Amino acid sequence: SGDAGQRTAKAWVRYDQVANSTLDSFNVSSVTDNTTGEFTVNFSSSLANANYAVAGISEDDRYLSFHNSVAPTTSAVKLQCTHYNGSRYDEDNNSIIVFGD
Repeated sequence: SGDAGQRTAKAWVRYDQVANSTLDSFNVSSVTDNTTGEFTVNFSSSLANANYAVAGISEDDRYLSFHNSVAPTTSAVKLQCTHYNGSRYDEDNNSIIVFGD
């Protein structure tokens, strides 16, 4: 269910953390490389609330998740790229998409 506005991506980005480079994006003003395996996606236009969904993929047996100490806000989301062994890594192929209000 949900209205038509919730079925359209509010933001997306393809980000290379190794080169700290945004390859392409929509409604993303910048990506901040915080430290190894951690980065913040900053939205150009804030979302209506922080109850949005984020889906992301990386590469080489890594997964993206919300950073455990920073809750998503209407203007940004902090993510971490973690290997299945628990270590964080910079990767050159990260894709994130955001849906919500």
